[in-house]
Amino acid sequence: MCHHPSGPAPFSLLTYSAIRQRATLIAAVTKSRYMPPWKAEPGHGDFIGQQPLTDAEISVIQRWVDEGAVEGDPRDLPSPPSPETLASTVRRLSTAAQNLQVVWHAISTDDKDRKQLIRLLISDVILLRKLDLIHMTIRWISGGRLEIEIPYPSFRQSHESDAEVIEMMQEMASTHPDRMIAERLNASGYRRRWGQEKFTPRSISTLRRYRDIPRCPDHYPADRSGPRGDGRYNTRDVARLLGRCQEYIGKLCKEGKLDAIRSGPKSPWWIKIESPQFTIRYPARTAFPS
Repeated sequence: MCHHPSGPAPFSLLTYSAIRQRATLIAAVTKSRYMPPWKAEPGHGDFIGQQPLTDAEISVIQRWVDEGAVEGDPRDLPSPPSPETLASTVRRLSTAAQNLQVVWHAISTDDKDRKQLIRLLISDVILLRKLDLIHMTIRWISGGRLEIEIPYPSFRQSHESDAEVIEMMQEMASTHPDRMIAERLNASGYRRRWGQEKFTPRSISTLRRYRDIPRCPDHYPADRSGPRGDGRYNTRDVARLLGRCQEYIGKLCKEGKLDAIRSGPKSPWWIKIESPQFTIRYPARTAFPS
């Protein structure tokens, strides 16, 4: 009914060569009873047109594929469907298409049934995107066609978020990496507008980029020279300025003797040299030599 040249299935299965190419697929879909399609649950009576494969038939298919899908005697092949039979099938499907609205909205028709109806009745669909709409051409197996133009769907951008979220990010931007900002937002009950999902470091990075929020400290290598966005220097630069080793500068940071911050226990220190602490302790070392 379906797997013939003019049928609704995506490919024909009327010849050995066509079946041989898809032998493994056929074995899988018949074993799972995905094919041939039949929506009614077993054990609730018999239905007209019910032709499920028996366990013995499925076993034969599995064994045939496992043994190499060898071709049998061509003389045992059944006669292919006649043009009259195929035409009759098309007429029956066309009749179903005429009553499609009734069948489609019936209480007993679920979404899976509707999907199957579409697969049976539609030959193909052509989509053509224009500036602000999509032109859709539906070609039915009966030979008819339907032209539809629908507005192009607008998807919420992943960088859109609530004003409170942006404000919190701006406050934490210079001192916290994306991971910590995401954790803080999630713990505060905020969710992304895109799908109402939790924030992730990647989504925070996207928000930074589209909102021009300074990059997080961890994105600046510890061996980079010069100040970062908030004017702070790393321990290597400060050690060079003071003529001391980096370990000594790190010790001062841990003891709170310098205006220093870092985003985590293993993250680099970032020191503000234009601060009262630094000016009082090192009055002659408040600027790098040019």
